[in-house]
Amino acid sequence: MKVLDRIWELLVIRITGRATKEDDTELRSLLKDDPSLKRAFNTIERSHFVWNTKVIDNRRDNVWEKIEQGIQKEKSRLRIVRMWRYAAAACISLIAIGGFTLSYLTKDSEMIIAMNTEEEARFITLPDSSEVWLGKGSKIEYPENMKTGDRTVSLEGKAYFHVRKDNGKKFKVLTDIGEVTVLGTRFDITKESSENTMEVVLEEGSVRLEGNGRSEEVILKPGEMGIVKVNDGIKVKDVNAYLYTAWKDEYLNIESLPLKDVVFMLEQRYDTHIVIGENSLRDEVLSGRFGKELSLEDVFHTLGFIISIQWEKKPDGSYLLTPCKE
Repeated sequence: MKVLDRIWELLVIRITGRATKEDDTELRSLLKDDPSLKRAFNTIERSHFVWNTKVIDNRRDNVWEKIEQGIQKEKSRLRIVRMWRYAAAACISLIAIGGFTLSYLTKDSEMIIAMNTEEEARFITLPDSSEVWLGKGSKIEYPENMKTGDRTVSLEGKAYFHVRKDNGKKFKVLTDIGEVTVLGTRFDITKESSENTMEVVLEEGSVRLEGNGRSEEVILKPGEMGIVKVNDGIKVKDVNAYLYTAWKDEYLNIESLPLKDVVFMLEQRYDTHIVIGENSLRDEVLSGRFGKELSLEDVFHTLGFIISIQWEKKPDGSYLLTPCKE
């Protein structure tokens, strides 16, 4: 193997979290004679980049955004060795983009990693024509050959899936808490990195929900939420599925909903925390339609015309809703 090819192979191994001490030692030794590659490596190191990390670091995101733009100048999807050869040039002061997509090789196939760094949902069409809306800060990993091979994806964060039926071939979503198996359906799944809970809300079809490390499994019906907790089995409850899936849509359509439900939908859409300061407001009934181009403050302003509320943004970024003062 050529020295340059070995350098890029070791970089890939390190970035995907599979490097041994021997790999790191070899990489540092090889980089001594190539200043440009060493600069690219140092850029990644300064970004505290570890691909398997559960912490979304803004500096790390910036590096990947720059790398992605450099990749797109070549072609939409590259083999990982070639991709990383362009990474050094891509790290030189490029305009940041919102979501990014990367690829890398495994023994059997090429894997695609897509992440959303924007406030709004990112729409992705998978190779089998299934559709995914990826929430802010969320990441999905899937094989490039889904049309003919495995239909298994890995998720960190929040996503809504519209899974296409494919001659009975199963579709699986894996998280570190549990997995969801479907044939053709629409559902929302949330697995936050800081929590030991996975929530699955089924809008249409049927899914089988399993927790990692336990033999228990549950079949969900439309309008049900399955909650998987580490070492606590699976619990099921009835929910209004729309409250959990509307975050991805162009418009929030609110029809005779209490304020407590409207606040829940706004929290999902704007990725924030909203506190209703007085219980008397919780059951105030509202109707309306809000486009995703509106800021949260714009929505509050409109709600203020319907019911007598005022809002305050707290230092931690959350909001407090209270009745208007006389």
